[in-house]
Amino acid sequence: TTSALPSFTRTTLKRSVIPPASEGTPDIVWELNKAMNGIREASRQWGVKIRKVKTADGFEELLLCPNTYYKKAADLCLSCHGDDFLASGEKEELDALDKLMAENYEVKILPRIGDPRYGGEVTEGRRLGRVIRWTEEGFTWECDPKYSPQVIQELDLKGCKGVDTPASKSTGTILYMSVDRPALQYAASELAEGMSKPLEIHWLRLKRIGKYIA
Repeated sequence: TTSALPSFTRTTLKRSVIPPASEGTPDIVWELNKAMNGIREASRQWGVKIRKVKTADGFEELLLCPNTYYKKAADLCLSCHGDDFLASGEKEELDALDKLMAENYEVKILPRIGDPRYGGEVTEGRRLGRVIRWTEEGFTWECDPKYSPQVIQELDLKGCKGVDTPASKSTGTILYMSVDRPALQYAASELAEGMSKPLEIHWLRLKRIGKYIA
C-alpha cells in the first residue's frame, strides 16, 4: 500500500479556477495558480497524471473499473483511490512499482501484507479503513471494525442510550458496511427503502441486522 503526499497540490491546473470571494475581500476576484484539495479540477488533473505515469510503464487501465490498472507482462494489479494505491503482485514486481512511485510522487510506502516467505512484511494492515489479513488459507478483506459496535450502540442493543435518529443513521452505516460484506447487501437495500420515513418494520429489520453483526 502506498500513499502519495501531498497529491493534489502537485498537479498543474489546465483551466482557470476562480474560488469564491473571501469575507474580508468581497470585491477582489482571485484565481488559483496551483491545484488545491477540494476542487474538481485538481482531482481530474491528478487522475490524468496517474494515468500518464502508469500507461508509460506498461499498465493498462481497466475499461469497466476506472482507476484500476493491470500490467500484463508483470502480472501486477494496481488500484488507485485518490492518493492511496493498493497493488498485488510478486515481490520483484512490487519493488519495481515502489521505485516507479518514488520517482514520480512524494510517497509513503506501507508494509506489505502477505506470506513472509514471498516478501510479506506483516500479516495484517489497513487501507481506507478496511482491514486486510493474510493467513495460510489466503487473504481476507474486512470492513472497518468500528462500524459494527457503532450500529449496535445506536440501536440500543446493549443498553446504551439511543440517538435522536438511529434508524436513518444506522441504515447509512449498514449501507457503507455492505460494500465489503456481501451478506448484508440485500438486507441493506431493503432498509434503504425506509430511510426518509422509517416504519416499524424497518426498525425491526435494523434490530435483526444489529443482532447479526453483534
